[in-house]
Amino acid sequence: MQLGPKFALPGTGVVSQVAIFGASMNGLLQDVRYALRQLCKTPGFTGVALITLALGIGATTAMFSVIDGVLIRPLPFKAPSRLYTVWERNPKMGYEEILPAAANFRDWRERNQAFEQLAAFDAAESFDLSGDSKPERVDGAAVSPGLFELLGVSPLIGHTFEANEDRWARNACFSWAMDSGSVVSMRTAPC
Repeated sequence: MQLGPKFALPGTGVVSQVAIFGASMNGLLQDVRYALRQLCKTPGFTGVALITLALGIGATTAMFSVIDGVLIRPLPFKAPSRLYTVWERNPKMGYEEILPAAANFRDWRERNQAFEQLAAFDAAESFDLSGDSKPERVDGAAVSPGLFELLGVSPLIGHTFEANEDRWARNACFSWAMDSGSVVSMRTAPC
């Protein structure tokens, strides 16, 4: 380490000298060695510091992953910037956003002149799944046949609903293949 020229700080009368580091990293290496020696002398502080760093890095990584998945990365649909949700409102009853009734949706779809395509979905559905094994409750969505085409997605195997399946039925049987909890193929059939 070399010392540079002396200089006085104006108005203080303090004279200081600047340390100049050469091209070598001797000073930095000495500081790192000193810090490691001090950390070894105080294992309690070192443990708390390492745990704090690990928690901070983990929390930051988790928050970035959520923000990246929700806000930064685009939706995995065809033209996600052109997708809109349309609601009904009933201010007299205090409802600002409610799902349209099936008949209203059909009217909207028939009279539509603003959108390329309309599809309906209600994701707040729960269904009873029964078959050869014990019945169980599964979460799902009630959708109109055009939803998958509108989103630009297709099943991994099989095909989606057809246009003539757009009717309300009291009883409908669904068959599907599940892979890791995801529906990969779905087909309606009369019960």
